[in-house]
Amino acid sequence: MSLLLVSALGSHENPRFEQSKQPSLGDAYKAVLSNRNFLKVSFTNFFYQATAGLLLAAIPFYVTYSLELQPAQATYLMAAVFVTAIPAMAVWAKLINRFGTLRMWRLALLLLMFSVVPMFFAQTLAAAMVAGAFIGISIAGVTANIDLINATIIDEDAAESGLRREGIYISAINFVIRFSGLARSLIFFLTTVFFGFVNAEEPGPNPGLASRYMLAVFPAALMVISVLLSRTVSFETKKVD
Repeated sequence: MSLLLVSALGSHENPRFEQSKQPSLGDAYKAVLSNRNFLKVSFTNFFYQATAGLLLAAIPFYVTYSLELQPAQATYLMAAVFVTAIPAMAVWAKLINRFGTLRMWRLALLLLMFSVVPMFFAQTLAAAMVAGAFIGISIAGVTANIDLINATIIDEDAAESGLRREGIYISAINFVIRFSGLARSLIFFLTTVFFGFVNAEEPGPNPGLASRYMLAVFPAALMVISVLLSRTVSFETKKVD
């Protein structure tokens, strides 16, 4: 509660922005949809968000059917992901200051792509937790960078157009995050088609392999696309290189 109060009372908009010209809604949408960097980053983030959501949804199935442990043991694997992510944020912040946002964002996406692969081969909870720790570190890296990437897109648009259109950009960014649920739904559909896995009540004939695909193979495939798309993003602002 105290953090919310500090944020609400301590955040102030630059008064000069209130005097700037207000863009029309149609022009704002046109600007967003024609911004190549925004589209590239959005599609990159689309596949990343789909991966992150899929990992969280698949962990309980993975622990139950692949590792053949009690569902409650999934808490330990979740903890391995999130506990490591918290201190990793500080490390990523230092790396960003030294090497730039764009490089570290790409690196974090690449690390996540590789980090999910060991999940397919892990046979024990301990091994899965080690892999989960690297997943947490990777997610922390993406989280530490993505707002800076989006801010750079908005600032470059403002510098080029002379208009402040962050409202429409933020709305479009949030839409992409919500829209990524479609990719997760497609993955679950493919899991049903390939393995007959529907849910815990109808796990199909080989739920162990199905859950390994959900937690490793499909996320790795999504992240390959995300990594490749991130390589197409470039900024004129040198401090993010």
